[in-house]
Amino acid sequence: MFTCTATQCPFSPALLLLAAACLCLFLVLALGWGLDRRRRRDLAPVAREALLSALPDPVLVLDLTGQVVEANPAARLLAGGETVPLGQPVACWPLIGAELQAHCMRPGTSCLLELSAPSRYFEVQAAPLQQGDVTVGTLLLLRDVSERHLDQLKLSSALLALEDQLETTNRLQGLMREQATRDPLTGLYNRRYLDEVFGHELARSDRDGRPLALVLIDLDHFKHLNDQYGHLAGDEVLRGVAGLLKAAVRESDLVFRFGGEELLLLMPAADQTDAWQRTEGLRQQVADTVFHTGQGPLQVTLSAGMAVWPAHGNTLTTLLEAADKALYVAKRAGRNRVCAV
Repeated sequence: MFTCTATQCPFSPALLLLAAACLCLFLVLALGWGLDRRRRRDLAPVAREALLSALPDPVLVLDLTGQVVEANPAARLLAGGETVPLGQPVACWPLIGAELQAHCMRPGTSCLLELSAPSRYFEVQAAPLQQGDVTVGTLLLLRDVSERHLDQLKLSSALLALEDQLETTNRLQGLMREQATRDPLTGLYNRRYLDEVFGHELARSDRDGRPLALVLIDLDHFKHLNDQYGHLAGDEVLRGVAGLLKAAVRESDLVFRFGGEELLLLMPAADQTDAWQRTEGLRQQVADTVFHTGQGPLQVTLSAGMAVWPAHGNTLTTLLEAADKALYVAKRAGRNRVCAV
């Protein structure tokens, strides 16, 4: 005999109740997560807009075609406060569009943007906008650097003024030095410069093992010329002789007005024979030259005495004494000649 009983449920009522509660909890969490995600998705544009509005620097967002798709209030204010519709090319942006289009459109670059009335300077940085690995646009950030740039301009201006001042000072110092070392009448070097430069020339001659010739020149009967034709005419003749000597000597030679009508030649690397030949050529050239003065054409001759280092002395004083003795011999022999010791 068989007995039939009702099939018993494998899950207790308590277990079923727990499962239902878990299911409800899952649905609530899923719904909350979805709502939160949607809320965050809706919040992102608001946050971006608030961030752009809060930025004190002008910001423009461009698409790949160069059209403005977003601009913060600072950018609109920079454009004169005008209401500029979005979706137009950046070149149409008032006041700054043309400059931005010309110089600041390449991503990853920067440029300086200058505005007038009032004068302002902006450093423009162009940054690419990426969506993953794809560039979708360009962000232009304009940072006001007017104060810094104006300070740099003032500093540059001050430096230029200082350079001009230094150049003027150096030029004046050079002019003063030139005036201090030049004879004002003839433009030749003066006795002061001879004392200064002789030591350098002597040291160079000693180092190179070459002679150094010194020639003392006196214009013949110059006092008589002054007495007969006047000092102005004498000055003109003296200037003429000085110019002739300066044009005829080598670049390395130095010509001095030693005093009155006395002139002096310093000839580096010239021995007695060379110095005598070149001085003789100068003597002949002066004798053949007619100097035109306010008193009419005048002519003059010169006498010269020479000495050579180291044969006739080792100092300026000893060489001058030797050259002066040779000059005295030239005058005693009838003038208009060159003599050596």
